[in-house]
Amino acid sequence: RLVMYNEAFRRFSGARAAELVGLPEGEVLDPETAVEREQRYEAVLKRASASESIVEIHDGRGELRSVIQLTSRLPSTDGETQLVSVLTDITERQKAEEHLAYLANFDTLTGLPNQNQFRRMLEEQVAISRQRRGCLGTLVMSLERAHEITDLLGHEAGDAALRQIAEVLNSLLPRAACVARIKSAEFAAVVHADAGNCCNTLEQFANDLLRRLSEPLSMGGRDFYLGAVIGVSVFPQDGETADVLYRRAESARNRGREDGGDPVHFFSSSTHSDLDQRL
Repeated sequence: RLVMYNEAFRRFSGARAAELVGLPEGEVLDPETAVEREQRYEAVLKRASASESIVEIHDGRGELRSVIQLTSRLPSTDGETQLVSVLTDITERQKAEEHLAYLANFDTLTGLPNQNQFRRMLEEQVAISRQRRGCLGTLVMSLERAHEITDLLGHEAGDAALRQIAEVLNSLLPRAACVARIKSAEFAAVVHADAGNCCNTLEQFANDLLRRLSEPLSMGGRDFYLGAVIGVSVFPQDGETADVLYRRAESARNRGREDGGDPVHFFSSSTHSDLDQRL
């Protein structure tokens, strides 16, 4: 039963001061989680040690709050054992931390994973493919003419176009293990395939993706053609680490830009050697 409390606790519980002294704690502070708190209190009394935990508690307005609850024993002057609980509301701090974590891993415009998150996801998919002894395709795609939308209709139209592209890419899930926005008008995807039919599966996926990205995008009463170019690298023959696979998919994409022919390019070690020789 409550013996003492401060004004902050009264405000948090939403009760009037005259109502609190002598009332069971479980009636004052979120009755829905009272049993869980009672168990922690009993543990503190038995072990004679403090308990600290992050809990979810409804405040007096019914809002769910994240709280650090520190509970410890306090002998009173007459020898009776009491419990002291300190509640620290960390709801806003947690929201800020979650927002920062989101910004670190996701593109705010499209909601897709960003480049950093894609690298981590690619590492995970490579590990899965290695364990399954399967095949994995890393696709890097650029929309060479997407800037025309921004040039003609402004940044809001350009942003709206990128969100539409993100919807197209999301529709490819779960055929693709993951999709991401790398930067500006550059995106990436990871696709698993059976080792015995690897290239055919990846080529089919890349051509299907190209077909969808080649459809006209209607913005401001005009049809825009985005000029998609796709580079593909394959695990394990083109590389066995996420960094190598991503770089070689980029290299294949860049080769597609230079050739001006087939917009889908698979990484080729001979082409890579030719490039190295020219440099």
